[in-house]
Amino acid sequence: MSEFHSAEQLRPNTSSLTHVPIGDLNIPRRQLRRHAKSQIRKIARSLDTFGFVSPILIDQHNNVIAGVARIQAAKELGLITALVLRVEHLSDEEIRLYRIADNRLAEEAEWNLPDLQQEFGDLIALELDITITGFETPQIDMVLVPPGTETDPADDIQALSPDREPVTRAGDTWVIGLHRLHCGDARDALAYTALLSEDQVKAVFTDLLTMCPLPATWVALAATSIVNS
Repeated sequence: MSEFHSAEQLRPNTSSLTHVPIGDLNIPRRQLRRHAKSQIRKIARSLDTFGFVSPILIDQHNNVIAGVARIQAAKELGLITALVLRVEHLSDEEIRLYRIADNRLAEEAEWNLPDLQQEFGDLIALELDITITGFETPQIDMVLVPPGTETDPADDIQALSPDREPVTRAGDTWVIGLHRLHCGDARDALAYTALLSEDQVKAVFTDLLTMCPLPATWVALAATSIVNS
């Protein structure tokens, strides 16, 4: 005997999709999930790109069942209304159970990395910005080139003999046409003085730091002045 109900026994939700003013939606007093600001920004970017594809679930009194983060993201975008689906076939107790299930069951899934890798590759070939998916650039790199992946033999550089006399030493500055190359510590202010003299830096091209804690002032500056290509 099956542990599930038959299709005929399932209670249908006959409600249709509609739009409701965001100000009329009631956020649950108990928040089952904590949403970081970075996640809300990603959801807002997704909403801005795709629109409301997944509706907010609400009960007959406009109490939110699922979709709190999407509501916060919609507010960030200045949206007035949200796409909702009203759930009318569940009791208050069943709604409380569903709220937990909705958050928990998705955690059981795992990424199918080979297929995800192919999908990323296809989308990149189409010159699409795949960071809109919520994956950050270092995470995308980890999918495309997993740790332990064999490297191109052409990338292998033979180590220099430790007895070999170095040509360049710390503090040296090479003049290469209109360019300069300084050998120094990027954390040392004197290195920049040696390289730039009285000139001012107008742009920096670099890989962003990952998995490193940064001072709050750096994070705030990065949010307004760094362009990720």
